[in-house]
Amino acid sequence: MSFEVVLLPRTWFRSSSPTLPQSLENLTKLINKSYDKPRLKYDVIQSPRITSPQNFFKDLAVAPNDDICFFLLLGDRNTFASLVVQAGFKRDFDDTNVATSYSCDIPQQYRHYFDWETLQDAKVTVAQTNWQFSGEMLSRCLGSLAFRSYHGPPVAHVAKRACQLELTAFTSYIKGGAPMFMNFVIDKILTDPVYFPLVSSAQRELAKCDKIVLHGDCIIEHDLLPYYTEVLEFVESDSDQLLVEIDENLYAAAIDVYAKRPFHLAFVYRVIEL
Repeated sequence: MSFEVVLLPRTWFRSSSPTLPQSLENLTKLINKSYDKPRLKYDVIQSPRITSPQNFFKDLAVAPNDDICFFLLLGDRNTFASLVVQAGFKRDFDDTNVATSYSCDIPQQYRHYFDWETLQDAKVTVAQTNWQFSGEMLSRCLGSLAFRSYHGPPVAHVAKRACQLELTAFTSYIKGGAPMFMNFVIDKILTDPVYFPLVSSAQRELAKCDKIVLHGDCIIEHDLLPYYTEVLEFVESDSDQLLVEIDENLYAAAIDVYAKRPFHLAFVYRVIEL
């Protein structure tokens, strides 16, 4: 089997496990490496997505009482062992140089090692409080996505019984993998009444919802709006795009990042019928 999916629920993030700090450090490496790719390509954003593991929740805009649920897509050990032995390909997430931000992407010539038809049969592991996101697991992680509590305005035409979630920490290290992983999470986990309480403790009963609305935002200058609307099946919201200004220190206070120049945010959503 080529893939495994790990679900990190709110209880895992809020635990007092002694291994949590190291796990958050590895999650920070995973997220930053992927978000560094548009930093390199477009040269707009100047700061990392997560400034430090200690600021993990703050930088993802997750308040102490908010929900947070992560999903990790792992390739299996044998596949990555074969990549090392047969192709000499080994990933280094400790390298934080923006110039080498693509170094952990699976090169095109090795993508055939991963059989996407088996994704639908991937094992889903729910992390218990003592589960550790180790360096070995990081080395075979192909992507992530997370949902957190949504505090913005509802979509005007969507019924009040909709469950609202905010998409964050969306990463991919293999071309074409992101939409397939997102659809797997939606079809196999998010719309399953057994798993849903792990995703949203505030909206525990899926039976009380007639829709799930996923909200997100994206940087226009990173060419992400067409990707969200044409590939990920999102719709641009009626909210005006936000011009994010910077001050004389290149600081964009509106979203707490540093940037080389002003940029725009677009707001998107995807409605999932239940």
